[in-house]
Amino acid sequence: MIEFTVIYQIFAIIAILSVISIINSKKRQIMKFCIPFFHDYNPISIERYNKYYYNSLGEKIIEWRGVYVTYKCNNCGKIIIKDYKKVGDITLENFKTKKGK
Repeated sequence: MIEFTVIYQIFAIIAILSVISIINSKKRQIMKFCIPFFHDYNPISIERYNKYYYNSLGEKIIEWRGVYVTYKCNNCGKIIIKDYKKVGDITLENFKTKKGK
C-alpha cells in the first residue's frame, strides 16, 4: 500500500511541474524575453548638443559637439542612451550600423 502512495506522489509532482512549465512558456510568448547583455538594439532618436565653456576674457568657446543616441531593444523594449562626443555631421542612418552595448 505504501508503494502506491509514493507512485501517486511522484505523478502529482510531475503534473505540477508540467503545469508550471506550460504557464512559463505562455508568459514568454506574451512577454518577449531577452538574455542579459544580448539585446538587439536599434537607434530610434538622436539629440545633438554643444558643450561650452568661457575663457578668462568671457568669450564663449565650444569645447566639443556630440550627440545622445537613444537605442531600443527589438525584443524586450529596453532603452539605453549612449553619448558620442566629438562627432561631425550626424544623421540617424550613420548609427544604423552601430549597436548599443
